[in-house]
Amino acid sequence: MIYITFTETEKFVRQAVKILGDEGINELQLHLCEYPDDGAIIKASGGIRKMRWAASGRGKRGGTRIIYYYAVGNEGILLLDIYPKNEKTDLSAEELENLKDVLLVWLEKIK
Repeated sequence: MIYITFTETEKFVRQAVKILGDEGINELQLHLCEYPDDGAIIKASGGIRKMRWAASGRGKRGGTRIIYYYAVGNEGILLLDIYPKNEKTDLSAEELENLKDVLLVWLEKIK
């Protein structure tokens, strides 16, 4: 397992506490330490990944989606968004553009 620094957007924190709780967030971070490239890269996103994650009492298919970016050389992960699959299937083009903007600012900070 590698050591990774996690950065979370305010939106991610608000939603993750509701959906996963503190223990669930810790489990997610431990998983990403071991498998940081687990999520599939979203097309035309600049490397942003989308990962299935099981919410409590549900399997991966009925669970949540985690949107994140793994900075390979810097061993950092930016947790961008989380949402239940039953509320939204994919990010809109506008949401993706906003996340890319957040990512660019973060990448400048970690250089």
